[in-house]
Amino acid sequence: MGTWVTLTDVAITELAGNAGLHWVAVDLEHSTLSDHHFEQHARVASLSGITCLARIPAVDHHRIKRLMDAGADGIIVANVQSRSDLDAAVAAMRYPPHGSRGVGLGRSHLYGPGFQPYVDTHHEAVLVAQIEHVDALPSLASILSHPALTAWMIGPYDLSASLGYPGDFSHPDVIAAVHRIRTEAKNHAAAAGIHVVEPNVAELETRLQEGYRFVAYSVDFRALDVAMRDGVQALQTFSTGPNSPLATKDT
Repeated sequence: MGTWVTLTDVAITELAGNAGLHWVAVDLEHSTLSDHHFEQHARVASLSGITCLARIPAVDHHRIKRLMDAGADGIIVANVQSRSDLDAAVAAMRYPPHGSRGVGLGRSHLYGPGFQPYVDTHHEAVLVAQIEHVDALPSLASILSHPALTAWMIGPYDLSASLGYPGDFSHPDVIAAVHRIRTEAKNHAAAAGIHVVEPNVAELETRLQEGYRFVAYSVDFRALDVAMRDGVQALQTFSTGPNSPLATKDT
């Protein structure tokens, strides 16, 4: 279980590690975070003993190389629609002869001394495919069977939007698409993933019971927003209740 990071302050990643989450995914698709911000989060993740992944909006060979050099423990590729997307991602993540990644020293190599140990293990980097478009459904078997794939994750908002029902996760067509993905995934080894958008423990438990094993639990700004709104709601209830000391005219 992990969470999405969209805010610049690295305290978010530190808090995630202190809380016991297994990973953070720095969102470089829907946030304003830069590759520089990613490196800062990756540095704190290392110090906090938590895996740091980078979500990218599309396969970009040069950007993947830079993120891996900056210390990414893996890449989440958004909107995967074909096996070739994953082939290209693997090529960008791995050095020859297993890929075509350019070689240069960086944070992931301890700025030089850790180069050989990194080369020996870099093929273990996490690769996650986000399935979030109706056009990916015909290619599910070839996507989910990719040997380098660690996990797949349904992107509920984009998937529902591609079907014409943005955010309507209860629409029969959306439910059917999710069922189709999950059914095909049972034939393959990659871990099942999903985004539990709201910080709701009951929904999290339901998803775990359904067999999801790579779960993004909410996102930093939703966790903050929900917690603050719950506090305000409690205050309003207390302030207007019949026995509230704040409900008197003098107060």
